Amino acid sequence: MGSQMKIFRVVIFSILIWNVPGRADDSSLRTYFFELAPHAYLTHGRPSGVAVDYYKLVMADMKKKYQVEQQPLTRIIQISDSGLVMYLGKNPERERKFHYNSAPLFLMQGVFAVRADSNWQENLKNFDDIGGRVIGVWADGYRSPNIKGDKIKIFPFYGNDVILRGLEVVKAKRIDAFYCPDIEAVRYVLLKNPSLKKQFRLVILPEPPTGLYPAFTKDVDGDTRKKFAQAFERVQKKQSYTAFLENYLKKINKKRGHEFDRGL
Repeated sequence: MGSQMKIFRVVIFSILIWNVPGRADDSSLRTYFFELAPHAYLTHGRPSGVAVDYYKLVMADMKKKYQVEQQPLTRIIQISDSGLVMYLGKNPERERKFHYNSAPLFLMQGVFAVRADSNWQENLKNFDDIGGRVIGVWADGYRSPNIKGDKIKIFPFYGNDVILRGLEVVKAKRIDAFYCPDIEAVRYVLLKNPSLKKQFRLVILPEPPTGLYPAFTKDVDGDTRKKFAQAFERVQKKQSYTAFLENYLKKINKKRGHEFDRGL
């Protein structure tokens, strides 16, 4: 009896999480993400993060049932199942496989994470300034077209916890810097690992921010994409994802007992 009641509670809990209020569309939209904290990640096997919470607002506005699933980025890029990817950088190959939402979820700023005691310039003026250096990158992740092997030496990272592993290798002086297309992802890793924070500086790339977009697989119908875009726009007008993210990070800092710091 006890085990039956436990199973019943788990089922009800799942329905409360993934069903949305109002007259919802009966079909369920599979929604994928690859791990990129603080945007989306797993906590004890459950999807968590800023983007996960933000998508709850969008799907509630859309009155759409959905299920969230974490997959490695390599799997998402090759995915054959119908669905929506929470966030994805653009490149020509991906644009042949996905319908991108017209508006991005947010604009990400690329950075190099370097040792605090290194001789890197505080403000890079162009990519010629980094010629000959060894740069760590997420092999499967989005990469600025300016991060190319003809100017620098690429040190690829594969698998999980890429940012943290990259920082550790920079700290050990095996590479000169770790490149990440999203400064907030690096700030979050440093926030969660205070012992590393004072050992690094973040050097902004000399290029404008680039968008990270909601992206549908090609077989998702146009009506669903249109309804999503309209709901997404309404939610963005109430509160942008950037503001939502900032409030999320402030709460984390408050729990840790110190003031929110965007200086890194």
